Amino acid sequence: MSELLVNEIFSSVQGEGFHTGKLAIFVRFAGCNLRCSFCDTKYAWDTSKSSKFSVNEVLELVEEEREKSGSKFIVITGGEPFIQEFSSLQELVRNLKKAGYYVAMESNGTILFDRNKLPIDWLTVSPKTHLFNPKGEELKLLYDGGQNLAFYEQFDFIYFYLQPILPENIQGLVGQWEEVKEVFRQVLEAVRKHPRWRVSFQVHKLVGWE
Repeated sequence: MSELLVNEIFSSVQGEGFHTGKLAIFVRFAGCNLRCSFCDTKYAWDTSKSSKFSVNEVLELVEEEREKSGSKFIVITGGEPFIQEFSSLQELVRNLKKAGYYVAMESNGTILFDRNKLPIDWLTVSPKTHLFNPKGEELKLLYDGGQNLAFYEQFDFIYFYLQPILPENIQGLVGQWEEVKEVFRQVLEAVRKHPRWRVSFQVHKLVGWE
């Protein structure tokens, strides 16, 4: 029986990107093939702290969250979900679709896959290198002020988002708001120069949503 390494399954409000404000059930897989210093889910890197579940067990846990939250919007994320066994991801997604869920996935894009073999509704790619899946609904770039935005605009996405890299202890920055405002300022200036892009603010961090 194939197994999936799950870090956590929970319901909350999507706090970033196109679906900001939408109630969702998050399925966070463990493990990642990158180690970005600004990652805000470093706790998901350690596969030893994850739980092994069958696809059916994941589906049962998702259904429990649906009963509590009422949401049928799923966000599959990580870590990097595509380091999981692809056939298990296929089985999970196909069963979620059969059950009437809208399925979104978030990926760093470094692992290519055949979209025809994975019937997801929405793909968000958040590239951390110049090698990434060049097609999806949403490209979300963690912006440090130095990236060439024209490079990313050549790829086949509907929406382009710039996201500020916020301090990990954002809730503890009382009296240091100028530091955060400067991060926002860089992103806003970039959007003014490149109007194809929108800003993703990570609202869940700013307001302390769980």
